[in-house]
Amino acid sequence: MHASQVVGICIIGGYWLVLIVTRWMFIARPNRRFTLARIDDAQFHLEPGDAPPSLLDEARAIATGDYMLGEPEWLRHRRGHEEPESGTTRIKRLFERLSAPLIWNGSRDLVAWDLVHRVEAEAASTLSGPALVARLMKAQSQLDDLPERKRVYWSLVLNDLLRGCPQGKLRDEEVAQAILHSLLTELYDARDTKFTNLATQQNKVTWMVFTGLAIMAALVSQGYQDLLMAGAVGGILSRLQRELERREVPSDYGLSWSVLFLSPVSGALSAWAGVLLMQSLQKLNVIDLSTLLPADADLTNPSGAILGIAILFGFSERLLDRIVRQATEEIGTKAQKAKAVEVQPEPPTTAGVTAPIT
Repeated sequence: MHASQVVGICIIGGYWLVLIVTRWMFIARPNRRFTLARIDDAQFHLEPGDAPPSLLDEARAIATGDYMLGEPEWLRHRRGHEEPESGTTRIKRLFERLSAPLIWNGSRDLVAWDLVHRVEAEAASTLSGPALVARLMKAQSQLDDLPERKRVYWSLVLNDLLRGCPQGKLRDEEVAQAILHSLLTELYDARDTKFTNLATQQNKVTWMVFTGLAIMAALVSQGYQDLLMAGAVGGILSRLQRELERREVPSDYGLSWSVLFLSPVSGALSAWAGVLLMQSLQKLNVIDLSTLLPADADLTNPSGAILGIAILFGFSERLLDRIVRQATEEIGTKAQKAKAVEVQPEPPTTAGVTAPIT
């Protein structure tokens, strides 16, 4: 194995390590801290200081990982006495902290948010008077989170409920409380489903990055490191340009970070596949780029022109799809012409036919 191949594999391993650290520092930890802050806020406003353990305590234990390690610390505090941790629990806690960056998938935060939303919906359903009216009006302004049909339905329900309530007094507070509880349940379910889908997509992209890096390592061992590096440069340039033009978007649960991780990997593989495909199409006489890409060019030792093509494939994500589509149409057209020539009827013979005498 050449020194360049060893360097290429080391770069791939280092990229995966940087990805894991970045994912933990800029996705997992901010999400966990924000979840814990929301739990603290809900616990401060919704529970007295001497309240027994509740769903918010369970949400905190899940978000911090104590739920997986046996009896959490908050429960020992609530009981009024401290119990020494066993050696097994300490080992589990240490293993949990060391492995957290590798195994994080966002599931604990999602479960904690579901519990917090349940508590908030229950607390809102106990409001009365002007506070109940204000919460209904706030929920009315958040209907955009619902699908269209549910949004229209709940908009009509709230309009009928809030119409003509004098001085913030509802006609039937118990009915209004029940409606508010059902509406908040719908809203929170829609939000939880949205962030669950984002977390799932983010985990899928991370898995694709890992798979792409494994394929790149195999290609580096075959000598394609220069081609892959050129494609990765093109992918990074493309993503940098998009980031400069990017507008502000709501929280996407780390999906934008995962797409950023995927760009150089996708660019590298697109470059290798694109150059190899163009070389194959040239041998089949589908395209003619002999001046840039000779038919007998060695892709393990590419020239400057080939590296430029690789950068172009890495920069443009749709270029490979477009070439594949055009090649498919060209090959299909040639096959149809060849078939038409084969089935073309032969001209009739004139044997035994006497020309008329003029």
